[in-house]
Amino acid sequence: AGTNGSNREVLDALTDGTRYAVQVQGVNTQGSGRWSKLLIGVPGAPPPPGGGTGGGDDGDDDDDDDDDPPPPATHPKAAIGVDAACADGLCRAPTGAPVRFEDKSSGTVRHRLWDFHGLSTSRQATVSHTFESPGFYDVSLTVSLDGEKESVASLKFLVEAAQPAGTCQATDTTLCLQDSRFEVSLGWWTADGQSGDAKVVREGTNDSGLFWFFADDNWEMLVKVLDGCSYNGRHWVYAASATNLGYELRVRDTVTDAVKKYGNEPGMPSPAVADNEAFAGTCAGPAASSLASGRAPVPPMSLAPAGGPALRPSAATTAGQPAAGRPDPDPARAAATAESGGCTETATTLCLLDGRYEVSMTWSNGDEDEGPGRTARPRTDDSGLFWFFADGNWEMLVKVLDGCSYNGHRWVYAASATTVGLELTVRDTVSGESKKYVKESGAPAPAFTDSAAFACSTATAVPGQR
Repeated sequence: AGTNGSNREVLDALTDGTRYAVQVQGVNTQGSGRWSKLLIGVPGAPPPPGGGTGGGDDGDDDDDDDDDPPPPATHPKAAIGVDAACADGLCRAPTGAPVRFEDKSSGTVRHRLWDFHGLSTSRQATVSHTFESPGFYDVSLTVSLDGEKESVASLKFLVEAAQPAGTCQATDTTLCLQDSRFEVSLGWWTADGQSGDAKVVREGTNDSGLFWFFADDNWEMLVKVLDGCSYNGRHWVYAASATNLGYELRVRDTVTDAVKKYGNEPGMPSPAVADNEAFAGTCAGPAASSLASGRAPVPPMSLAPAGGPALRPSAATTAGQPAAGRPDPDPARAAATAESGGCTETATTLCLLDGRYEVSMTWSNGDEDEGPGRTARPRTDDSGLFWFFADGNWEMLVKVLDGCSYNGHRWVYAASATTVGLELTVRDTVSGESKKYVKESGAPAPAFTDSAAFACSTATAVPGQR
């Protein structure tokens, strides 16, 4: 209540990050009312137009602007402005250079949250962020009027080394690792003559990357180039593929032009690659290894790309193999038989196929070192990753695929790019059924392709072959 019997009520409050604009209605004893706008300055912010740190009604009843009611508040639609080059859904930025982001949302924004790949957040309308390491990053802006009905906009960034160590140029089919020194590409083929170039998944770190063949949410191969200079003076190539297609993986050092190739024949489970002799003469001197300090020591070894004993079920399992060369199930054609489950994502639990399948794992090096696998940030509804020692060094690719339209089962495909021992557990949270797969410490294991892992409650036959 104000003087002379007037009542004043704050009707709306907006902010642009530097000043608050408050709409106030005053009603006198005769019932007439008028609108005023009061600008309240934030300490350290620039003054509002006209100078000063505040203001209000100037008492001029002829001011038409004061007589107009404010526009009604509306639910915002998120939009992002950025001072980076963006094309085809991908923005690019160098390491170490601040990138400016601006909230360009329409409507009334009262709640705002920026998320920079889980590394930092902000609630400012305009914010700068610096990416420190090469790789793919997600930036999102969430806005709302009331904190409930939210609108989200996002950008995908490819961050490249400001001072590259080589000449690799990233494309849809070329992956660049280790500060753009190593160029990685992958071609695939089937027994019946289909072939193509694998596409780079827009997820990855300076060490690790992914490829897909048929659908960008069905990841087929994990590839790593690791700096092993502090161990044996070489750069290492590790790879794991959860497919039975034929392929040739090609890794080229763009400085020396040395090339390493690794392959598989159609119809065979993909061999693991753990080649810690891959590239010699790549170390300029003592350097910090890309392997995390404090990880389990890596014994001297010369690992054959063909790998060692297979990752195997720990209990009897009918592991029917798909027809040689047949691609993984196409989600668009798979029968809609999956039920949502009760899986809860944690730092060590991965949830796949609409939360029905709960995936976890443990690792050990054969001595006293052991621990849980940690889930990596990128994942799709059917594919996910685990890491052990450093979050940028991905170790295992796991997929649960809906194969109900092919053979009445959901499939578990797993591939590890590591030499440590593993125990992988996949649990159906609807039926309670679990499957365990184990690998002993030592040589890398070929991919495991269990296409009879979990029976579907119903299955729809699809005539013919894909």
